[in-house]
Amino acid sequence: MSHVLIVEDDDDIASAVRDHLAREAITSAHTRRCGGVLDRLSSEKFEALILDVMLPDGSGFDLCRDIRAKGHQLPILFMTARSEDVDEVLGLGLGGDDYITKPFTSSSLVARVKAQLRRAYSYGDHDASVGPAAGSSGAAFTRPSSSAASRTVKLGERCIDLAAGEITSPGGNTNLTARERALLEVFIEHPNQVFTRDRLFDLVWGHDHFGDPGTVPVHIRRLREKLEDDPSQPQWLQTVRGLGYRLRAPRT
Repeated sequence: MSHVLIVEDDDDIASAVRDHLAREAITSAHTRRCGGVLDRLSSEKFEALILDVMLPDGSGFDLCRDIRAKGHQLPILFMTARSEDVDEVLGLGLGGDDYITKPFTSSSLVARVKAQLRRAYSYGDHDASVGPAAGSSGAAFTRPSSSAASRTVKLGERCIDLAAGEITSPGGNTNLTARERALLEVFIEHPNQVFTRDRLFDLVWGHDHFGDPGTVPVHIRRLREKLEDDPSQPQWLQTVRGLGYRLRAPRT
């Protein structure tokens, strides 16, 4: 059974979301403030985080950055009432995985949470039993039976372990977000194949996702920072001008 933390200062919204999650056999906890969230993530097991942008004691954006800096890789879904916040979610590479704008129906939010749970925890030892929700994008990213997620891949001095969601290098370990992990799985499963920006968006974010394919280059940039010695001149995750992106297969 999945367990979700909701960070929302409006008790009515939080209560409605919790009720809809419970109907889908997803348990939840609720807090109204940023303070204490990092401690709870360290002491309790949560599979996803629903995070309001505007909170009484701080910004959900800042909290998201702190969560990722601490190495927590659970999916984060932002809730926002301001259209300009959407631009920031898409443009700054905050480490969030999805967003929904207010007002929204609780059922639509729950559908997006379930989609995140499917994508983030389809890698083996997590519960990925939740099925597609009505009106959701379904299994937007399908892992083949001979998946790259079941093995490690070496790129130069870096070793990618998708099951663990981390990259090991001589400089230490680096955690992958759920979105970064899904992107890497696409590339690793199809080495040297060029994917357009829009195709990657469809595969990883889903056909019915309300976001902007322009978020793909942001995630590519973040991946290069973790994969490449010099992200400005990538050796592995390459841009094919006018076409898209590919992962260059290492020579064997």
